[in-house]
This record gives sequence, C-alpha cells and structure tokens, in this order.
Amino acid sequence: IAGLSGSDDVYGAVADPDANSIMFCPTPETMEKGDGYFRNYELFFLNFGTSLSDDFDLSVGTMFPITGNFVFISMGGKYQLLDRREQPVGLALIGSYTQIDDFSFHSFGAVAGVGDHHRSLNLAITQSTDDDGDSEIVFILGGDYQGGRRSKFFVEYMSSASIFENNNDDLNGFINLGIRLFSETHSFSFSGFRPLSDDSDSSLLAFPMLMYSKHW
Repeated sequence: IAGLSGSDDVYGAVADPDANSIMFCPTPETMEKGDGYFRNYELFFLNFGTSLSDDFDLSVGTMFPITGNFVFISMGGKYQLLDRREQPVGLALIGSYTQIDDFSFHSFGAVAGVGDHHRSLNLAITQSTDDDGDSEIVFILGGDYQGGRRSKFFVEYMSSASIFENNNDDLNGFINLGIRLFSETHSFSFSGFRPLSDDSDSSLLAFPMLMYSKHW
C-alpha cells in the first residue's frame, strides 16, 4: 500500500520533479497552477519559474551578481496545447527573450514529446532572431530514462546556431550527456557538455555541467 501512495508509481519509482525539462531541452509538460521552481546552473546562473495556470508557465533567468559590468537576463514562457499524460503526443508553444550585455535575441517555436515523468523523448524547434535581424531555426532533441528509483540518465543534442556571437563555421552542434539524482522536490544533475566540431585535433572531451533544482 505504501508503494502505491504519494508520488511513487506501482514500482516504487519516485517521479522526477524536473519533468518540465531535461536540462536544456524543454518538454511539452507544464506544472500545475501555483507550482514553482528554482534552478541553479554552475552556481552562477539562476532560473526561477512559476505556473499561472495548469497550461501556462513563466520563467526568468539571470546571473549571480558577481560583477556590475555584465548584464544577463532571460525571460521565457510555455503554453501547453496537448497534455502528454492524456494524449499520445504532448505539444506546447514556447518563447523567450535573452539580453547579454549589448547583444539580445528572441525565439518562438514549439516542443513535442512522448513519455512521462520516468522516460521521455522530446523535440523543440524554434526560430531565433537577434537584434541585427539575423535569424536561424534551432532545434534541440532530448531524452531521459529512469534507471533507478531516484535516478535518471539523459542525453541532449542542440544544433549549431549562428545566432550566437563568435560563430564557428566548423561547429556542428552540442551534445550533453548526464545523470540526475532526485527526490520528490529536489534534484541534482551532472553532465558533460561537448561542442561537436569538424576540428579533429580538439582536445576538449567535455565541459562539466551542474544543475540543482528545488520545486514547490
């Protein structure tokens, strides 16, 4: 009976509280009205989110104020059209605006996904445009699989985007591979983030990524 209660399913597996995203790849799932979260990436980058309704989430991101000479602010929203828990495929509209010093860009698109809190496969496609009017279609493919009662493996691929400054023509995208440990309201994710390049002499294996989150 205890195994069937709370957020545990019939197998006793705790549901991932970060089911609304992988790490960088969103899922089509939104939070219940009034729920929220705090996320910390690499200790420096802070992200806050809340749900205004069962189908509409808002988020804002910034950087820990270690200096007053650098401006970073990001705002985003997600509107769920199809609930993956009720339909074969979930679908949501997504949008964001990001300001990095004097450089800014905004994006609009959609994310589709199948699965649940324990395993999923998701594809986000956005049209990103910078303040010079340059634009590009960017996509992120992300999936996760719960291999233990409180642990998950995940992998993400993001296409190369010339929307970012200092674009490298040899850059073919980014891959992020990691593991998440979680309870009902907390999670800790560790991954290796690697740029994919035509440069066969690159000595970089992967850049370590850390994320902590608290949900309420």
